[in-house]
Amino acid sequence: MFFDPLCSFCARSIDWIVARDTQKRFHFAPLQGETAALLGAAHPDALPTDLSTLVYVENRGEATSITLRSQAVLRILEELGELSALQRGLRVLPRWLTDALYRAFAAIRYRAFGRLEACRNPAREDRERYLA
Repeated sequence: MFFDPLCSFCARSIDWIVARDTQKRFHFAPLQGETAALLGAAHPDALPTDLSTLVYVENRGEATSITLRSQAVLRILEELGELSALQRGLRVLPRWLTDALYRAFAAIRYRAFGRLEACRNPAREDRERYLA
């Protein structure tokens, strides 16, 4: 999962995911980091360049699936078993609409939740899940 590490809401969301991901399936990396650059080189048309986009990558054997924005959020919740009836209902809405809502939220996230001054260090027991 690639995210904006200076976004306070994003950082809290990662904490929420880590607390629920008891199988430690998820790994996290900044959108402007080395891991994202490698993925971008391998899939140049799949990764956005702006920091306001959540990117969820699933590796299934030889295949790599890249999901963005609202669909990434729903896919992560689904993987965690946290997809509520309301969120399942969002799946029937067109992607252009759910992504428009995602972009609107992303545009105000710093004002609403704050911006971190620097990337924070993860807890010692979770460090192997954070990639550069």
